[in-house]
Amino acid sequence: MNTIFHTGTIAVYLCLLFVGAAIVPIFFSARMLSSVLIGFNRLETLQRDGFFMPLTLPLVRLGIHPNAITLFGMALVLLLAAGLYDKWPMSALFSIGFFAAISDMFDGMLARAAHKVTALGGAMDGARDGMLFVVLLAGVFSLWDTALLAYLLVGVLLIECLKVCEIFVRARRYGMRLAIVLRSRGQGKVSVDRVKFFLFCAASLGFLFEMGIFGSPVGIGTFLLAACVLTIAVSVVVHAAIIVLELRGKSFMMNEHI
Repeated sequence: MNTIFHTGTIAVYLCLLFVGAAIVPIFFSARMLSSVLIGFNRLETLQRDGFFMPLTLPLVRLGIHPNAITLFGMALVLLLAAGLYDKWPMSALFSIGFFAAISDMFDGMLARAAHKVTALGGAMDGARDGMLFVVLLAGVFSLWDTALLAYLLVGVLLIECLKVCEIFVRARRYGMRLAIVLRSRGQGKVSVDRVKFFLFCAASLGFLFEMGIFGSPVGIGTFLLAACVLTIAVSVVVHAAIIVLELRGKSFMMNEHI
């Protein structure tokens, strides 16, 4: 894995950055790319919210705040970390991880359904996602011998760096405080990043499921992780293109709370 980390991984992501920064802006204006991304965002969000609406509406009627779901997810992540450290049974780890990942979907859907999308909620959601990512990665990294983990780790770190760059670029027009607030409320996010995180959680849980049932990986987790790496590649290209278009003075604030 170390050889791949130093050679193939770096080369692949440099090529993706070049495609996003130099090739995509040739064929897509800011308006065109924004329209495409907003279209995918709406399709993904509406389909997901519509599918889970029978489960979300009762939570709205009960008056449950979406931040409560996020806090519950954080508690589950901490419990998962304790379980991984103490080497709990794989079935228990899978169950805890599953409900921690589910909380990531339901807090956002509940916030939209109850019209309670806030900057604080977005920040808490991001913190819970970060905690879950670190715990799952730490839990499977030492057990799962696959070079895809190197591509995953480098890609995720690169995407986070690109997101920070987007904030600084937008701060030139909106000011740093407003740029941060808008980002935390979901402005400018792309659906491929949610799909990426979903696939990572699914891959990690698939690996835990395989280890618990079969005692060794049988390919489910690896397949899902490969799909996750592909979405990371798309995300790198998109974020690189957004930054270049923003630097050219093209406003790219997608008015979607996601």
